[in-house]
Amino acid sequence: MSYTVYGHYASQPSRAVMWAMFNHNIPFKFVELDPTRGHTRTPEFLKMNPAGGVPVLIESGSSGDFVLSESAAILTYLGEKHQWKVWLDLFCPILQCKRDLTFGYIGSFP
Repeated sequence: MSYTVYGHYASQPSRAVMWAMFNHNIPFKFVELDPTRGHTRTPEFLKMNPAGGVPVLIESGSSGDFVLSESAAILTYLGEKHQWKVWLDLFCPILQCKRDLTFGYIGSFP
């Protein structure tokens, strides 16, 4: 299994995904795409994310590629898959609400 993150360094959601993966020692390949230059509007990229946004995570494995977009979904997937302690602690309703508020805040920016 290997991970590829498509994103841009100026994108806060892309940085959040990269930071979390780096912080939890999850190796990944980074492919930089500049939305201001149309890199996220190519037919190839729009197949991965029809909304044309970054980040996009691709997990390559023996059963094919799993493609996931939107930083909140990516972080939730990685946290649960890799058993990040902070994710396990968030089964507390109060902490779950704080996580949801954070993701709502992250997702409110273009």
